Amino acid sequence: LVADSVALRADSALVAEGNVEVLYRDVRLRAARITYDRTGETLLIDGPIRFDLMAQTWGAILYYAVIATAGAYLLYYRVLALAGSGNLMLVTLLVAPIAIVLGAIVLGEALRPAAYGGFALLALGLLVIDGRALALIDPRRRAR
Repeated sequence: LVADSVALRADSALVAEGNVEVLYRDVRLRAARITYDRTGETLLIDGPIRFDLMAQTWGAILYYAVIATAGAYLLYYRVLALAGSGNLMLVTLLVAPIAIVLGAIVLGEALRPAAYGGFALLALGLLVIDGRALALIDPRRRAR
């Protein structure tokens, strides 16, 4: 926190005034005045607010706003045209497992045993809804 004036009020509020800059990781927030109240855990920001982000952060924002989102929509409509809406909705069941696995790989999060159980339950649900696995067990289902 950098400011022309920083004061701690009697009510435990920290007040920074004049050319205030708050630096946190790769984000820089600029404002005229910032008041932080520890008792109520509130932050009051006055004046024009500016966020100055690093080029890498802007690149990430551009990527997920344009490339990832546009790619997802293009893929969505391609699958819709090829497989139909019923099969497309099955993909929504894969969102949670993919997010959990990415969290484990990218962020190093630990997978609890319940996650593996959830994966198995989702896989079983997909097999039942798809119907091809049941057709192997019951030959009468193949004619459908």
